[in-house]
Amino acid sequence: EHVILFFGSLFLFLGLLAADRPSSRTQGPEQDESPRAPGAGLRPIPGLQHFRWLIAHSLERGRHIHLSLGRGGLGGLDSAETLAALQFLAAAVRQPGMVMVRPYVTTADATTLIAAADTLANAYQNVAAPAELAQDQVYWVAPDPAAYGATALSTIGPVPLEGSIIAGRLGDEVALLLEAGQRQNLDQIVAAADLAAAALSLPAAGHTLVGEELFAAPAYLAHDEDFIYRISLETQDQLRLILILIIIAGVIISTLGRL
Repeated sequence: EHVILFFGSLFLFLGLLAADRPSSRTQGPEQDESPRAPGAGLRPIPGLQHFRWLIAHSLERGRHIHLSLGRGGLGGLDSAETLAALQFLAAAVRQPGMVMVRPYVTTADATTLIAAADTLANAYQNVAAPAELAQDQVYWVAPDPAAYGATALSTIGPVPLEGSIIAGRLGDEVALLLEAGQRQNLDQIVAAADLAAAALSLPAAGHTLVGEELFAAPAYLAHDEDFIYRISLETQDQLRLILILIIIAGVIISTLGRL
């Protein structure tokens, strides 16, 4: 029994090391066309790579992007999810040409509405564009999750859209958001920490970021000057690996002591 436990721990450790190594397999055209690959120590996440490809593709076709920031707000328990979702918006508006091909943002929370409008206004000021452009791009839809999911895309109006990014605090309403996007034949990406929302998204969305991949998004999407996000993520990964090594070493020592 102790020998089985020992080898089981060893195989678990080797499996975790293999999973932590960056993958060199090609996941699609978005890997080859990504404007900036993950830094050293960060494994490729196909959903985030496809996000970059989708932004570039929308610029090429002259079509807009819908970004749903979910029903979460700022100042509560779901602040971390909302802040991570706002990084998708910040990354999108940093791309050259996004003044002409603009992201349209929807949310179910008033505090997130203010934060999204401020993010857009700052981005436009950085490229000498009128900050008033942001006023027509951010929409507060409804506080009720079902009402928000059913009417978010229709609130924008008849805007030619290329894709939809749905991120933040999400629940069952993600199914309604995805259904509306499918009716418009949109390329859709979902980033959700809630397992129920992720389960609903996996069969319907083109790419789904689950759990910690949402919180890792700022490290992948942040501007080069915002290296603190990447350092933070790499530090967390190293600490997690150290913790795993300590646990496995304890199991091995305990097992050998009983032989």
